[in-house]
Amino acid sequence: TPVAQITNRFSADTDALDFALPNAISMWIDAFLTLLASVLLIAWQAPPMLAVFLVLSFVFRKIQSTFDASVTSLKRVDAASKSPIFSAFSQSIEGLSSIRAMG
Repeated sequence: TPVAQITNRFSADTDALDFALPNAISMWIDAFLTLLASVLLIAWQAPPMLAVFLVLSFVFRKIQSTFDASVTSLKRVDAASKSPIFSAFSQSIEGLSSIRAMG
């Protein structure tokens, strides 16, 4: 149901913001600074290697775009598989007053 899908989406977003995002930002900054220092040192010692880096960056970007499309599909399937669980939970909560009235 749409209510379960919305609940599922908000719970996943909250988890990402609370736990995964700060760690991901920290790792990204660390990796970026390491990469920048490496490229600068290599450019200083062997400038022709910059051409190799340029070609490799295009290859990497192509692989990354393929990976991103796959991840999007997998996330969609994961969300669809969780929705029935949230649907059952929300329906149980909505019917709780009826259960109490009859019980």
